[in-house]
Amino acid sequence: MMFECKQCGKCCHVLSATMAIEDMNREPRLWDVAVPIQRVGNPKTRAFMAARKHPWAIGGKAHRGAPCPFLTAENLCGIHETRPRICRDYPQGTKCIKEKQECLPSKV
Repeated sequence: MMFECKQCGKCCHVLSATMAIEDMNREPRLWDVAVPIQRVGNPKTRAFMAARKHPWAIGGKAHRGAPCPFLTAENLCGIHETRPRICRDYPQGTKCIKEKQECLPSKV
């Protein structure tokens, strides 16, 4: 079974996108909004970032629960062509976060 995005935006509201320098250089607007690993408050997120050698993050627990700043009102990625690798690879399996939890209300 293949994953099919329903454009609910839950992943971009809840999950942090962690980034390597290559991601930041591919999409220069990330430099304006990304949080360095030292300022990420969640210890699990910091450990994940360190293990992946991703010193920057946006959205989710990295931004105290704020959605990705590039998520549009239509729940689409505003930087789709240049989005970080972790976003390109999501989800790693066949289930998205929506299938594991209730979806967000249509108006956030």
